[in-house]
Amino acid sequence: MAGNCRTCRCAAWLSISAIGGLMAACTPPSAMYGKRAADADSLMRRAIAQEASIDAASLPFNTVSVVPMRVITTDTAYASLGYGMAALLASDLARSARVIIVERLRVDAVLRELQLAGSGRVDTTTAPRIGRLVGARRIVVGAIDLRSGGNLRLDSYVTDAARGTVSATLSGNGTLAQLFDAEKMMAFRLFEALGVALSPAERRAIEQVPTRSLRAFLAFSKGVQAESMRDFTGAAANYAMAIRIDPGFGAATERLSTVRGNPSPFGGQISAIERASAISNELVNRPTPLVFGTGADAPATSRQQLVTITLVIRTP
Repeated sequence: MAGNCRTCRCAAWLSISAIGGLMAACTPPSAMYGKRAADADSLMRRAIAQEASIDAASLPFNTVSVVPMRVITTDTAYASLGYGMAALLASDLARSARVIIVERLRVDAVLRELQLAGSGRVDTTTAPRIGRLVGARRIVVGAIDLRSGGNLRLDSYVTDAARGTVSATLSGNGTLAQLFDAEKMMAFRLFEALGVALSPAERRAIEQVPTRSLRAFLAFSKGVQAESMRDFTGAAANYAMAIRIDPGFGAATERLSTVRGNPSPFGGQISAIERASAISNELVNRPTPLVFGTGADAPATSRQQLVTITLVIRTP
């Protein structure tokens, strides 16, 4: 996934003369991750304060940032799906040596500072500003429209931070069961839009699907969203849940090893009680089938139910 040092060649510089300095972009080991996140937060606050001095035209065309996709649905169980999809796309784009993916810690920091995280307001009008601040010439934004009968539509746009224009518009239709295949199709089309020719080895690497479990991917997406808000405890709980559902989900394992042990705004390290709560929450709040009606006959997409959960805690 994006941020994995083995698969990601991330931007190691930021073209902002007022703040200067270079930042290594690969995700640091767990012991350093909290500090790197704090450094990214500080760097992006300075970038916002000195935004007028940023020359976006000096940013190389191959610097790319992928922001969380907007999710259009009435079922809150899928609300974080855009974070997971953005993570997949960033990871796939990073497979090419000709693309430099800007560090996700910076993107997360800017979205929070601009109060865009989780709001669904990252679009073609706000993306150029985000690109200028994080040091990306081109920014990938998009939307996932979950429709009736389990159908979905993917829309993706490539914007230019210097010109403020949309250089490519990509769209595709499919079903929720084809979500991962649709992401791969979108990734290959993005490479075409970026003018990048892939080698056979790069193409084979991109074709690899990290998981086929929608439940595991939804848990992973919640973890990515929590991590973007610097809630490392919540992120660890959701990554652990994704691994429990699909033990072969390598991206979730890698991210869990990164965030585990780092303090979050909501308390220290992930505890046994938090793990149990995450498991209970996932079992109760599984996503409902995407079957929508119209008018008075439309079924509710979020179930309401009363559940009693008993936790048995044994201590030595």
